[in-house]
Amino acid sequence: FDDDAVSTTEQQVNLGAIIPAYAEIVSAQIRCFEAVVGGTMSIDLGTASGGAEILGAGATDALNEINSTVAAASPEVIATNAARSVWINATPSANWNTLTAGRYSVMVTYVDYGSVHTVKNP
Repeated sequence: FDDDAVSTTEQQVNLGAIIPAYAEIVSAQIRCFEAVVGGTMSIDLGTASGGAEILGAGATDALNEINSTVAAASPEVIATNAARSVWINATPSANWNTLTAGRYSVMVTYVDYGSVHTVKNP
């Protein structure tokens, strides 16, 4: 994220097309492994800039705090015939340039149905 911004505007980062074609997202987790200093942070995950269909926005800013999907809600995103990007979106309570710390890890679990093959008369 751009920590020089003088606003509280949501910022988005594209993690790339990390979900292969035909894969179904079954869970996601954002973990704060360095506490945010200078404000609070709301974070979500989506398949497009600003999207939150993988993981809804949640206050995730304390050391070891976790924002994750509910197991009973699987699948989070159903399979498609194209690879998909994952975007992390963050909105601080204070201006970005007043935040002095904060780091995250993002984990997305999926079942890759595209890697399944059938064999006739094995």
